[in-house]
Amino acid sequence: MDFSTDASIALAIAALLLFLFVGLMLGKRQRGAENAPTPTASTNDRLLAVENRLLEAEQKLNKISVEIQHLPTAETVAAMAVKIAEIGGDVKALQSSVLATNRLVERIDQWLLSAANNKGTVL
Repeated sequence: MDFSTDASIALAIAALLLFLFVGLMLGKRQRGAENAPTPTASTNDRLLAVENRLLEAEQKLNKISVEIQHLPTAETVAAMAVKIAEIGGDVKALQSSVLATNRLVERIDQWLLSAANNKGTVL
């Protein structure tokens, strides 16, 4: 006997064993299905309740996913933080400019008041 004959005999034996194993398993499964209890009204009610709960959970999940789509990403939040820092710096620069303008207006006001007092007119 050569190798190809030995291999085909081994393959045939393996196929036969596989066929027998599958046949036995299917037989057991069918016998188990015959002995299985039939669904009752209680079982159907429980299944319906579970399906309703699953449907409610899916609806809640859909609502949450819609809300999450509208939330900013981490990159957007980081970009906003940079912009806010820039705006803070601009506000500080404007604040010093406004203070300088306020001091100038106060000096002009004082000069006008002193000039009016020197002429004897009352503002």
